[in-house]
Amino acid sequence: MDHLASMWRSLSSLYYEGVTFFLTTRDWLNEHPQQLFQLITAFILLLGFFLWWKKTHRFQLTANQRAEQLLKQSLTPLQYQQIQIQGFLELPSAITPSQFYRIPRYRGRVKVYENYNENGQTLCRLKAELCIIPREDVPDADLILAHKWMIEGDERSYTTIANWIIGQQSPGWPVYTPGRAIRTD
Repeated sequence: MDHLASMWRSLSSLYYEGVTFFLTTRDWLNEHPQQLFQLITAFILLLGFFLWWKKTHRFQLTANQRAEQLLKQSLTPLQYQQIQIQGFLELPSAITPSQFYRIPRYRGRVKVYENYNENGQTLCRLKAELCIIPREDVPDADLILAHKWMIEGDERSYTTIANWIIGQQSPGWPVYTPGRAIRTD
C-alpha cells in the first residue's frame, strides 16, 4: 500500500509540474509572439539540417561499405591481408621486372620502388611517387581498385597519365629497406 501511495505522489507531482510548465510557457508565448515564430523557425531549420545530414551520411556509409566489399572480392586473400596489415598493396611492374608499385590503403601517392643489388644483398629504393587524383570523390577502396586495374590493364598509359615526383622532391628519397624480402620474378 505504501508503494501505491508513493507512486501516486510521484504522478501527482509530475502532473502538477507539467501543468505549471505548460501554463508558464503559454503565458510567456502570449506575451512574446515574435519568439514563438523564431522558435518554430529554428526548430524547422534544425529538423531540415538533421534530415539532410542523415540522408547524406547514410549514402556515404553505404558507398564505403559497397566499395570495401568489392575490394575484398577483387583481391586475393593474401593481397587483402597485405592491405589491411601493411597499409598498401604491392604490384609488380609488367614492363620493368625490377620495379614494383605500392598503392596506399588510404588516399595518397602511389610509390614506385626498384630492386637493386648492393654487396650481394637485394635492396629496394624509392624511385618516384605517382600522383593521380580522381575528378570526383570516391571511396578509398574504389581508388585502390582503380589504381590496381589501371596498372595491370595498361601500365604504359597509367605511367604516362600520372604526375611523376622524382628524386629530391620526394621526402626522404632514396629510401633503403635492408633485409626486405623482394620478389625477383
